[in-house]
Amino acid sequence: DDIKCEYHPLSERITEVHHFHEYGMQVKQPIDYIIDDEPWRPFRTRRDFEFASLTITQSLTKKAVDSLLELTYGAVGKDPSRGVLTLQSYDEMMDIWKLAANKMPGFTKMPVSDVYKGESLTYDVWRRPVWDWIMKLVQDPRLAPHFEWDAKRLFKYNGESWVRFYDEPVTGDLWWEIQSTLPEGGKPLLLIVYADKTRLSTFGTAKGYPVVARVGNVILNLRNGDGPGGGFMIGWLPVMEEPASETHKRKWKNHKAIIYHRAMEIILQDIINHSHTGFAVICGDGIQRTLYPCIPVKSADYEEDCIMTLTRGTGSYCPCPICLVPDDKQAIHDVAYPLRTQATMKAVYMEAMALHTVEEREDLLKKYGLRPIENVFWKIANSDPYRSTSFDCLHTFDGGLFDDHLFKQILLHVEALGRGALTKLDHQMEIFPRWSGLNHFKAITTLSFNDGSKSEDISKCILFAAHNILTRQVDHAGYILLKCMRCYINLRMYAGLHVHTSDTILAGREEVKQLSVLLQEYQAKAKPEFRKKSWNFPKNHLYVHLFDDIEQKGATRNYSTKPSEKSHGNLKTAYRRRTNFKNVAPQILLIDHLRHVSDFIWDEIEVLEASRKPVALADDNNEAENEEDITPPSGHYKLGSRTKPITLGEVEENHSNDVAFERFRLRLSEFLNRELDVEKRPVSYMCNISLTFIKIRPGQYLTINYESIVDWRQDTDLLRCNPMFQGAPRYDHVVIKTGSPTTLGTDIIAQLLMVFTITVNDASYDITLVHPLDRALGNRQRKDADLQLLRLKARPRKSTEFVFLPSIIRGALVVPDFSQQGDFFLVDTVDGDMFLRYYLYR
Repeated sequence: DDIKCEYHPLSERITEVHHFHEYGMQVKQPIDYIIDDEPWRPFRTRRDFEFASLTITQSLTKKAVDSLLELTYGAVGKDPSRGVLTLQSYDEMMDIWKLAANKMPGFTKMPVSDVYKGESLTYDVWRRPVWDWIMKLVQDPRLAPHFEWDAKRLFKYNGESWVRFYDEPVTGDLWWEIQSTLPEGGKPLLLIVYADKTRLSTFGTAKGYPVVARVGNVILNLRNGDGPGGGFMIGWLPVMEEPASETHKRKWKNHKAIIYHRAMEIILQDIINHSHTGFAVICGDGIQRTLYPCIPVKSADYEEDCIMTLTRGTGSYCPCPICLVPDDKQAIHDVAYPLRTQATMKAVYMEAMALHTVEEREDLLKKYGLRPIENVFWKIANSDPYRSTSFDCLHTFDGGLFDDHLFKQILLHVEALGRGALTKLDHQMEIFPRWSGLNHFKAITTLSFNDGSKSEDISKCILFAAHNILTRQVDHAGYILLKCMRCYINLRMYAGLHVHTSDTILAGREEVKQLSVLLQEYQAKAKPEFRKKSWNFPKNHLYVHLFDDIEQKGATRNYSTKPSEKSHGNLKTAYRRRTNFKNVAPQILLIDHLRHVSDFIWDEIEVLEASRKPVALADDNNEAENEEDITPPSGHYKLGSRTKPITLGEVEENHSNDVAFERFRLRLSEFLNRELDVEKRPVSYMCNISLTFIKIRPGQYLTINYESIVDWRQDTDLLRCNPMFQGAPRYDHVVIKTGSPTTLGTDIIAQLLMVFTITVNDASYDITLVHPLDRALGNRQRKDADLQLLRLKARPRKSTEFVFLPSIIRGALVVPDFSQQGDFFLVDTVDGDMFLRYYLYR
């Protein structure tokens, strides 16, 4: 289980080998820095700042702020050390915010122009000095331990050989290649750039166009957050509404693209300059480095990728922004087409511009799906715009291939079977067991709008709800479509893994090929009304490049659009509550800027409090802990939502009609006498009379911490064992380690029936009564094999067992086979750990 780390030769760092339990645990020495004793300045008191920060985060209106100040002026609050609220009006507060705004680089409006049909058209672009922001991060001593500067290759020993794995961008091949191009002592500074239009108003009449940057050298947990080290809006592009007279006209599309790239050049000007010359700076750890900024990773949806690469998109001869796949070959995945590169595309552009007529230029550029415009990213070193185009699960899979295509096609097949089939699908989704973190749906056939998260959750469940509707006998083509769905969800699960190995990448590539084969099989079997559906579209092709991206740039969450799209909510709220709906850009950008300033000040306050904490702890050492909150020493589990103590006799009486609890007292005594050491055994408990009055304390909420086999980090399942949770009984399932051979290796899947604590000879034990399920053996049903369903069969209800809670590995989502009583399926798609854990049994 050792981990090996090979650093780039130019780093002059030797290869390191760590024991698995030590990897990632090396503590970097904290760096001394000056702590501001009054970080809330220019606000007079901390109470003033906290109030002002609240008004920004909650987007309170001027009227609301003035009303609140009228009620709270002079307030001290529970903690007098935070000072008195001295603010008297909204206007006074905003005057102080203007002073505080200087703590972070703010926005500046710049003009960007182009001549269109003989007329010079000018638009506004807003930019922040991106280099000032980068320097603030790079020179921050608190962030210094969280920066990576040298490319590295990581390997995990599997007992026979070293297997390479990928997670952060620094572990990908692209960072290694970039560092190889730099002069001695040069360090790559990777920027991940996101841009996308968003509707600000409900009906989409008002739109915004934010550009967000993240520094790829910062570790992911900070980089994908909103606080220091996280995403930062560096620009606001002009939104160019298409006049009715120019709809679908090539010249207008080219005009929009020209403005886009000229505006991007204004926003990225500092990056363009420093990417070639480097910039020497003393970093937060006190070491001087020469940084070479680049944009080797972009985070965007397909439409944005096309404008960033200046490709023509859907309907063009070569619609992919990454390769030259022909428009009519996008559904075929067993042929590799030439990749676009900056060198080849620039050469095509230069050749076209040298031609004499517009028609000649257009004919040449059309063959490659290019526009007659110079790409701004060509000006940035190590920022090939085609290679930096990165796979986005949210738009390509969840809201694209699944939601717009596979899901709709499945519903068409179900609909063709009649209203009863639609009702059955909705009902089976409604009674689908609930699971923490998984959206629950009462109906899916009538959904008119989904966000990406809900689409992803439907994709994880629909196979288990539709397998008994689109059967091979009733709808052969629909059945093949479910096989496509299984292949898709496998691909989606691989795409979402936080850590990839050479093995998972190889398996993922096989799923890419298989999906293409199955879709062709579906087309061949489908009736004419279903066959008219074309699968030649970009989102059925882009995932061909998915695993190349992972090898080059690390896991997909490094370039997911989700973290940046979360900020759209703040922009929309600011639009609704803090603007007059006219010339909204400067008003929204001011609020965004103050939000970042507020976060910066809060971070400084946390540092101040942390510096004082050791002193404060001395007064708190004698406080008693809450018994309910004590976590077992192992940290593996925690039992909560305790009910009142109950005798074993009452347990049997309360469950007299349930054979699962038959002989509860005696079987519990037998279990304890069998499992405990001799000196701890409850010998006296063998007497049935005394055992009747022994009390246990049940719990209805179980937290299980486990080591994920995906990234070897702790993950958590939140489980219920409750006769009435949110209006319905809920008894979750778990994976239990037995230590002996079972139908699932050495594991069993079991349903929690009761979880409780019992005290024996002054020692407490946490125990659960479970109803085990076994993997179905013998001749496997064809449906199970085709759809890769892991079938479980419940043992007789009376075959319940007692298990110590430490034997539980993790939770498990189990769904009934709605067509066969007593049979169940393991929902292996619930997360990456479950998906990989039982891969061999599908």
